[in-house]
Amino acid sequence: MKKYFVPFAVFTTLFAMLLVTIPASAMLEIVDGDMQVGRPGEQLQEKLVVKLTDTEGTPIPDANIEFEEIDGLGTLSAESVATDTNGNASVHYLTQSLQHLTRGLQILH
Repeated sequence: MKKYFVPFAVFTTLFAMLLVTIPASAMLEIVDGDMQVGRPGEQLQEKLVVKLTDTEGTPIPDANIEFEEIDGLGTLSAESVATDTNGNASVHYLTQSLQHLTRGLQILH
């Protein structure tokens, strides 16, 4: 298995980081949903969509992709998603409330 870090904006100054795990022989491409800006406590408007291909660029269907939110800025709609016939897999992202983020930032000081 290979692991990729996928950063995307959640708030103006905070960036969420996902850890995406894919089969070792596959390649990962971000298709849509990165660099979104959202409000605290709300689901981002677009799904995060990634595409899994082989080394020649052919989509890999029915492969398992694991998503893990690693920085505490939100939650994912699923931790494991199978790719569709086009090699795509997607998850929704729900941002944490402002109250939760403020508590986390205070702990870091």
